[in-house]
Amino acid sequence: MTTIQELKDRRDTLTIEMESIQADLAPFEAALESPEVIQQGRQLAVQDEINDHKRRIDSQGLEIHLLNQKIDRLETLANRESLAAGYISAMATWKADEVELNEKRNSIETRLQQVRQNDQEGMAKARQAETDAATAYAQAVAWGDVEGEKAANAEAQKGLAKKTSLLQLSTTAANNCSSLPWSRSW
Repeated sequence: MTTIQELKDRRDTLTIEMESIQADLAPFEAALESPEVIQQGRQLAVQDEINDHKRRIDSQGLEIHLLNQKIDRLETLANRESLAAGYISAMATWKADEVELNEKRNSIETRLQQVRQNDQEGMAKARQAETDAATAYAQAVAWGDVEGEKAANAEAQKGLAKKTSLLQLSTTAANNCSSLPWSRSW
């Protein structure tokens, strides 16, 4: 098989030959219009030389063009291994990134579950505190204890505030996690 360098050398040789033929063509073109050639009746012979030179220039130009195509194809084939190695490396990097993102997603999902669990527990405690405060309030009203009534009312308000706060935190956490690109519907 011909090497790329041999093809390049052949192309360079053909280019030099073609330039030489082009340089040789100029005197024939000038001679075609000279009065001497016209008087001697050599116009046909000079025209044949011009046509021969142009045919050789075209032939070598075509051969150079074909050599360029072959060189390009061989260079692409020679570079395919390095391109493939680059693609494989990029795929490995993408795979590592995917694994890392999956780990982060799992971590965030676990954290969201913990937050939800804490919210549910907090809500249960807040409901219980609210129930206890309502019971204490009802007892204070039934016994006519004004101070107990005020204290029970304050405790009920605290329970309600805590419950509202937990609902806001839960909603914020769920909204933050649902806006992530890999989140699922919860």
